[in-house]
Amino acid sequence: MQRSREIENVLKDLSREKGIKFEAVNVKGFGGYVRSEFTVYAKRGEIPIHSAASNDAQVSVRSVERDKIRYVPLKQKNPRRKFTIVGIDPGTTVGIAILSLDGDLLYLKSFRGIAPDEVVKLIAEYGKPAVIASDVTPMPGSVEKIRRSFNAVPASPGIEVSAEEKIALGKTFGYSNDHERDALTAALLTYRSYKNIFTRIEKKAPQNSDLELIKLHVISGDSIEAAIDKVRVSNEAEKPRARERPEKPDERAVDESLLKMRETIHRQGEHIQNLQEYLEDLKEELAAKDRKISKLASRLNSFKKKLTVKSGNQTKSRSEKLL
Repeated sequence: MQRSREIENVLKDLSREKGIKFEAVNVKGFGGYVRSEFTVYAKRGEIPIHSAASNDAQVSVRSVERDKIRYVPLKQKNPRRKFTIVGIDPGTTVGIAILSLDGDLLYLKSFRGIAPDEVVKLIAEYGKPAVIASDVTPMPGSVEKIRRSFNAVPASPGIEVSAEEKIALGKTFGYSNDHERDALTAALLTYRSYKNIFTRIEKKAPQNSDLELIKLHVISGDSIEAAIDKVRVSNEAEKPRARERPEKPDERAVDESLLKMRETIHRQGEHIQNLQEYLEDLKEELAAKDRKISKLASRLNSFKKKLTVKSGNQTKSRSEKLL
């Protein structure tokens, strides 16, 4: 029973972190379990449990073949990163919630003691943030630094949100703690504030338009009409170049390789810039702490001098009394 519970706890952690599903069947017997079987719906390499044997329990791990071939859709070449809405709850434990522009929850997790550059890296894995939000006003400085890293639009509710409202908002999605709840609240309130505009965009935009790009322009401050025109002009400017001369396969491969390299260089440049800004912030904080330490040391020396003088006066007064 103890070994089964240990394995179940590992699988529960994986379920929360990666969304892995599993089923458990336990056969009870005298004083514990006779047998436990876990069916985990994931690749074998994703499960950190291995076959083992001891005096009390034997663990056997094996892969299960599917009854038929599963087809996976082919990935598009050089797909554009999706735009997202990110909610962040800062502090010692950081909560992160990421939504698509359609309101789907892409990621929800909290981390204790995570560095800001790690938060930036994690968010970037799920797309390019169009909006970064906090559930409090004004936006905390740590969230503002992350927002500047992506040059995203800031968002906050503008009013204090009660715990009851936060619980009601996050109930549908589920969360593990208050940090995840607050991050999810920030992201959901932001999405709701744009939802009606997004619906109008979907109604007004011409067929086969790039709705995500239009939504991004509107979030950045353009009107719906101006955003549609921008996307249309951009598409029309690309079409003539495609007709000028048919590309050879070798040229196309070189162009794709160059595009990948440019994207990699651009991302690395952004990451370096984020780290440089973070380093400057740390230097400022360190300088402020050094100044504070210097002031406190000065005050401490002053107290020591006063204590020495006072002690000397008391000694002198005792000597005079003795005389």
